[in-house]
Amino acid sequence: MNLGGRIKLCLDAKGWTQADLVKSVDGLDRANLSALIRRDAKRSAFAFQIATVLGCRLEWLLSGTGPQWVDESANVKSIQAVSNGFAEPKIDGHAKLLALFNELPYGEQQNVLSYVEVRKQACDQLFQDILKLRGVEIVPARGAKP
Repeated sequence: MNLGGRIKLCLDAKGWTQADLVKSVDGLDRANLSALIRRDAKRSAFAFQIATVLGCRLEWLLSGTGPQWVDESANVKSIQAVSNGFAEPKIDGHAKLLALFNELPYGEQQNVLSYVEVRKQACDQLFQDILKLRGVEIVPARGAKP
């Protein structure tokens, strides 16, 4: 099974028609999508947009490897807000960043997470230092760990 077959699997899992997907992906027409699925195409210029709109991982859509869904714990039909019988496409910075992250091999994903965690700790420490210099005392909420 190639890209076309995996698109069909996602459509079926979400309860979508080809028309729903065409409405959600700018520039994709019904004939092009039908040919992708019918011929079980190996690639498409629309792959990133299709993966984003369907909520599946681009790596899985292109190669069939790794987890299928961006959020494996989510109910497939509730990955995105449903409106008029199909999910509204949301292609923004967050979705693009998540799609790119999901394309990375597992080891690189761990490296990115470690880097972000270290940077967050550094930012938190900088914030604490600035508050301390300004004489602001931080009082933890009741029951919160200091």
